[in-house]
Amino acid sequence: MDERERPMEDIVRGITKLMALPFSDTFDEIFLEILPKRYAESAEHLINARIELLSAFKSVLDKRIERLKEFKEKVKEKGEAVKKEKVEVE
Repeated sequence: MDERERPMEDIVRGITKLMALPFSDTFDEIFLEILPKRYAESAEHLINARIELLSAFKSVLDKRIERLKEFKEKVKEKGEAVKKEKVEVE
């Protein structure tokens, strides 16, 4: 690997790790505490990216929930279509 590529790889790996922590409130608090003021604009971009990531997760989950509800209705309709008969056993 070229020496010039190494820092870029480290940056990409670091950003990937930061994006992988969208569910950590503790991380957000620590990040806010240690962030120098000169990086506030960059931090805002990172926060916006994390918001978009979570919104994408929410969208995928909402669509999956809707599909499962439709599937559940089909299963229910199929169960109602089957006629049950009472059989007397001698």
